[in-house]
Amino acid sequence: MYVAMTCVFLYQQHDHSCVSGTWSFIKNHEKNLVKDYKTLLQESLQKEHQVYPEYYLVSTDGPPHLPSFVVECYIQVYDMRTTGEGQSVKAAEQSAAMKAYNAIVGNG
Repeated sequence: MYVAMTCVFLYQQHDHSCVSGTWSFIKNHEKNLVKDYKTLLQESLQKEHQVYPEYYLVSTDGPPHLPSFVVECYIQVYDMRTTGEGQSVKAAEQSAAMKAYNAIVGNG
């Protein structure tokens, strides 16, 4: 994120050569940039077991302007269920995926 912001700043300052070099660095190293937990979990499971995690909406609570969602992540090969909460379904899925990923790789 900071690298992209630097590119925009340098472009606005008319330092196009530096922007070009920074953009080349990003493109050459994009596979090493931080991935979200759903992606990490899915890649790990596909690599080892050729399976996908399944996500289920468990509950929705709160007023319309401030909802809260609970999502379950189920991994059949481990018979593992983790839950995550968030103010969006996507955030709740990420939370559940983070718990599952950390449990699988030994950090949880």
